Amino acid sequence: RERAIIAVIATNPGANTKAIADLVHISESTLRNRLTVIYEKLGVANRVECLACAVKCGLDKPPT
Repeated sequence: RERAIIAVIATNPGANTKAIADLVHISESTLRNRLTVIYEKLGVANRVECLACAVKCGLDKPPT
């Protein structure tokens, strides 16, 4: 699920929290919680750094 969220962020870089939550079919509050966990795991502080890390690590593609 985390990889799906990262992929949505990578493919929709200008999307706001509501749009991303709608795309992955979860609530905005659930998305915020998951983003906190994702940021901690990747060692980043925000969505921009998350996107850069995702591209660098090859996580910007949807999981198969």
